[in-house]
Amino acid sequence: MRAAIRCAALVASVAAVAALLPACRSGGPATASAPDVGASGFRSLGPTLAVSAQPSAAELAAAGAAGYRTVVNFRPASEPGVLADEAAIVGASGMRYVSIPVSGHGFDASQADALDAVLADPSAGPVLMHCKSGVRAKAVWTIWLAKHGGLTPDHALAEGDRAGLSGDAKAAVEKIVR
Repeated sequence: MRAAIRCAALVASVAAVAALLPACRSGGPATASAPDVGASGFRSLGPTLAVSAQPSAAELAAAGAAGYRTVVNFRPASEPGVLADEAAIVGASGMRYVSIPVSGHGFDASQADALDAVLADPSAGPVLMHCKSGVRAKAVWTIWLAKHGGLTPDHALAEGDRAGLSGDAKAAVEKIVR
């Protein structure tokens, strides 16, 4: 039963990404967007998924009010500048808090596996993912697309480009997905 639910959730996630691809390839805007909560670097990745830089306490509360159900934080707790009480703020805003720590450009497939466990849960979305600047969140999402999202490495990297993944982070992700 659990496998059937996970499979259905994965199919729904892939369908959501696939629905956005034609608009992305044509250069047009995505037709459905996750609610903007005003966080720095906010970018909708689809109707139930968004990425941003570190949100403030007020922006996390706004995410809860906007209907987000899950916040995924890719910052290690030891990183300078983390919001120390983020888990409590997220919980008080009625959302689930998930920590998937990624140090620097230390991306690997295990982080995409952990993200898959979140995205496969039909009750998780909408999901707001973040790190300090949004780069690590975009990188792990791009790896997820190639590993779990049903996209080829080239298509996953194209979606990463659309999300703003570039530079050293993009090169590190490309090594993982190819």
